[in-house]
Amino acid sequence: MKSFQSAFLTLVYMFGLVLLTLALGGCQDDEDTESPRVRMSEPMEFDIFSSIDTFEVSGTITDNNQVVFVELSIETLDYEVAVKPQRFFISGSTVNFGTTYIIDEPLLDGGQYYFVMRASDGENVGSDYQQIQINPIPRGIERFFVVTKETNLATLYQSEDLSAWETVEQFNLDVTGAALNYRQNIFGICGGTLGDATFYETEEFDVLSSYTNMGTISSPYFLGLQYDRPREEFYLLQEEPSFRVLDKNAFGVNVPNLQFGFEPHAVFPDESNYFVPEGEITSNIEVLSYYTQAGLLASSVNLAGEAKLVTRKSFNEVFVWQSGSATVLSIFNKTSELLSHVFTRPNESLRSVIEIEQGLFIFSTDDGMYRYNYGNGGTVVLPLDRSPEKMLYDDLNGIIYGWEEQELYAFAPNGQILNSWKFSAPIVEFMIDYNR
Repeated sequence: MKSFQSAFLTLVYMFGLVLLTLALGGCQDDEDTESPRVRMSEPMEFDIFSSIDTFEVSGTITDNNQVVFVELSIETLDYEVAVKPQRFFISGSTVNFGTTYIIDEPLLDGGQYYFVMRASDGENVGSDYQQIQINPIPRGIERFFVVTKETNLATLYQSEDLSAWETVEQFNLDVTGAALNYRQNIFGICGGTLGDATFYETEEFDVLSSYTNMGTISSPYFLGLQYDRPREEFYLLQEEPSFRVLDKNAFGVNVPNLQFGFEPHAVFPDESNYFVPEGEITSNIEVLSYYTQAGLLASSVNLAGEAKLVTRKSFNEVFVWQSGSATVLSIFNKTSELLSHVFTRPNESLRSVIEIEQGLFIFSTDDGMYRYNYGNGGTVVLPLDRSPEKMLYDDLNGIIYGWEEQELYAFAPNGQILNSWKFSAPIVEFMIDYNR
């Protein structure tokens, strides 16, 4: 009997092994190892496009199962991504894919690239490449803008060649800031106690978006407005305290809340995060705070005075220019959170500063104008009899524009005055409308 039971159990065991082997073999047979086959029809090999262009893309994708998505990208000849990929979700074992592709990369270097069409079935990826030529668009200036302020009236002027200025629009608000996104032709302006923050397209000046002013007579709500070209973001400074992050089309993205009891002076983007100089409302304490993209406070350090400029020095360090009883340049280390002073002009309060090359700065104090080179520590006194409240650098022509009160002037990096213009009211902002 025991011998019969043993034989029976052995038979069952062997039968189980056979079933398991068949099952495993079946699983292996079901594994998909075949990549989608991609055949691109458009663009064709050696087609020529500009860095701002629109063209048709078409191709056929086939797969033994189901195609999940198609991805289009532009890559260098070393297969490095040059333009962020665009993904399209599709379905089918045979797909005739077609779309209109827009290159919107005016700063892309000209040269030879690969246009790549990739398709995935969820497990495997197939691709096809076409070599194309991309020509850069010549960079130029289309016009100049000036915003002036007179009590509760702001005026926007424009000029094509700086020879004459014409009035474009007038706004009933006590303007606290204005900014221009010349790539999308969007102009924004905001009021402190009177007037909302409103964004317009710059051809017909139709309203694109607006944010309500919550200020009172004694407490301005909007404290300023900036635009950052590399990040393609507007920053609307608010009294709450917070700053509103808007995308390049002036639509809301995020509203980071800042430290209680402080007000923001400016926003300086750092990769995906933000440096924000803040002043305590009830004292003269100034700090530089570092916020994550989500708006979380990462660190905060006390300053000698208000930070007028924060720019990148290296991967882990930034330059910090401060205005107080002295003009101070410091270096802030994001890892150690240490602030080290590297340059000081005692008894001179910083008014404005710009960086014309990395580590090369032009700055104005209440005593005069200077050029400072961090690389060699050299300081040059500029022969300029003005000390601008704000400056803007035109890197296309190597010209610096400064303004204070009602006067706008252009000067060379050596301090030579090139031209000047007088307006009927104090200047709030000067902007250059480049074509790209």
